Amino acid sequence: MKFLITGVNKGIGLALVKELAKNSNNFIYGTVRSLTKASDLLDLHLTNLKLLELDMADDLKKFETVFEEIDYIDVVIHNAGITYDRVVLPLEESLVEDFDETFKINTVSTFKMYKATLPYLYRHEGIQKRFIGVSTFLADPQAMALFGMGGGAYGVSKIGMNYLIKQIALENSKSQDPLKRDSMVFTINPGAVFTPMTESYATEHPEGFITVEECIQNILNTIFRSDLVSGRFYNTVDGEAYNF
Repeated sequence: MKFLITGVNKGIGLALVKELAKNSNNFIYGTVRSLTKASDLLDLHLTNLKLLELDMADDLKKFETVFEEIDYIDVVIHNAGITYDRVVLPLEESLVEDFDETFKINTVSTFKMYKATLPYLYRHEGIQKRFIGVSTFLADPQAMALFGMGGGAYGVSKIGMNYLIKQIALENSKSQDPLKRDSMVFTINPGAVFTPMTESYATEHPEGFITVEECIQNILNTIFRSDLVSGRFYNTVDGEAYNF
């Protein structure tokens, strides 16, 4: 099986590569913003991993050029994204610049991934194709009522991702191409995960956070389930689908 995973130099992306690479029948294309910052992966000398240098802020042409090294893909896991303290602030304290940046990196990059992977994801027969966006529980509008808080710019950007994924799934369901029509396109909430991106908050509020290792098992158990419905938003912690 061939995977394309974005943002593999740390956190969830890095752990996904390590786990999937254990199976020699898997081949992983992984994107990193800079090869100079991917030493943790390069030091593993994995023969079934090909690193691609790509920034989610790059334009579509750069995505297309970088992906020319790919022959085909079975599964896309769009994991790359940004979050930091300011992007989850109350709106009165938020900056327009933070909305611009998170929307560009977390939402628009999803569209670029979809456009740029089209020639490769639906090229090779033999396995049901999957396009997965890594979202967040803050992209569930009901979370605002449940937790008494919103996700600020970060939550809005991930809701945008969920909407895009849902539209892709809807359009694919009407496609004349059986590989598209039968594909699974959905978003996942990996849970509150202790990663370098969440470290500052998780250290002060450790309740409910899970390890990266737990997260990876939850993700893989979810994305290869036989009862998935394309276009849905799944919580990998309990396996339930959000009402999105």
